Amino acid sequence: MFAQSGRSSRRRTLLVGAVCLVAAVATAQAGSNYLEQVVKTAGVMGQPPTESTQKIWIGEGAYCIQDEANGIVTVFDKATGNLLVIQTQKKKYAEMTKEQLQGMASMGLEMLKQMGQGGEVKVTTSKTGNTAKIGSWQAYEVVVEIGGPMPMTINVWFSKDVGIDQQVWAELADMMQTNAMFGDATEKLASFEGYPVKQTVEMSMMGMTINSSTEVTLTATKPMDKTVCTVPAGFEKIEGLMPMGPGGGAR
Repeated sequence: MFAQSGRSSRRRTLLVGAVCLVAAVATAQAGSNYLEQVVKTAGVMGQPPTESTQKIWIGEGAYCIQDEANGIVTVFDKATGNLLVIQTQKKKYAEMTKEQLQGMASMGLEMLKQMGQGGEVKVTTSKTGNTAKIGSWQAYEVVVEIGGPMPMTINVWFSKDVGIDQQVWAELADMMQTNAMFGDATEKLASFEGYPVKQTVEMSMMGMTINSSTEVTLTATKPMDKTVCTVPAGFEKIEGLMPMGPGGGAR
């Protein structure tokens, strides 16, 4: 279809992974401090479609996201905004400060501009009037259009039935530095009642259309599993964050 250099491929992998991770953490809930959700991505860059179940713990001091199929655990420290990524299959881990995350977001935006995908980020939201039952929750639909370097359409299904504190979403979005890539999308979505129990994303990037979805399947109350959310003894530390692949996998 088209030729691509190794560097270009890695850049695309990084950018797609950032979007997938944002979508994954966006449905974390505060009422129940544990949830499970299914993340699906269409095949991109020669890779097959992916589907994985993510487990998310919301602790007093951290958010912990486990993607067992991809062998990845991601931990955000609430106090510092720092990020820890554990590669369980490769027995490696990496740490990134809030400032480094900010730098990565700015770098991603600059990459897009260098690739000819310029323009200012513009966000619009609209309530469609559509309703549906998502899992055990009654939900309503909001469409988000994001224009600029990485145009995308996001269909978000909000539910008022789960008693969620929207501050969780805003806090995680801030930790991921999403404002650099997606403008004021988080602030605009925070104006809608309820919490997103399902999202579908269609993104355009360098002539490709990339689709992904995230849907909550279970909420519960349980303590954070520290055997999952801390670095096991003997794991090798890597300098810098591993680029994330579709569905949260790291390279």
